[in-house]
This record gives sequence, structure tokens and C-alpha cells, in this order.
Amino acid sequence: MWEVAIKYSKGKLPISGAMFLHYCEQAGFKKLPVDERHVLALENLTRQDGSPPHKNPFDKIMLAQAKADSMLFMTHDRQFTYYNEPWVVMV
Repeated sequence: MWEVAIKYSKGKLPISGAMFLHYCEQAGFKKLPVDERHVLALENLTRQDGSPPHKNPFDKIMLAQAKADSMLFMTHDRQFTYYNEPWVVMV
């Protein structure tokens, strides 16, 4: 929701953070707060040598959350193919 709200305020998305939250709640999604274990997991994310930079902090914290909580992170974003993490599932 954080990333959606920022991108909406910059005119990059047609849906606001509030709308996104509403749709997620309707779908039965649960919120996963960002806490210390997630932030600390950022320090241990591994990427392939020579991979292009991945500067998106929102992507990184979501992957760190998956790692810290032993969950799978499902994505179609090709930036994640460069991570050496078993938590990434490409769809």
C-alpha cells in the first residue's frame, strides 16, 4: 500500500492507496507489517555477481519479509531473477 500511495500521488498509478487497501481487504488479504526482523533480513539478501542494480526499496523489503518469515515471494518482475534466494518464485 505504501508504494501504491506514493506512485498514485506522483500520477504513476490510477488507483490510490486507500482504494488498493479496500480491494485487498475485500479479497481477504492480510497485512504484513514491516518490523525489525524484516529490516535486518535486507542485509542478507544475496544477488548474482555482475547483476544489474536493483534500486527499488519496496521490492527489497518485500523479499526480505518473505526471507525472514520463510514465505515464498511470487513475482513476474525479472529483477528478482538475479537474487540467489529460494524465497523467489517467478510466475
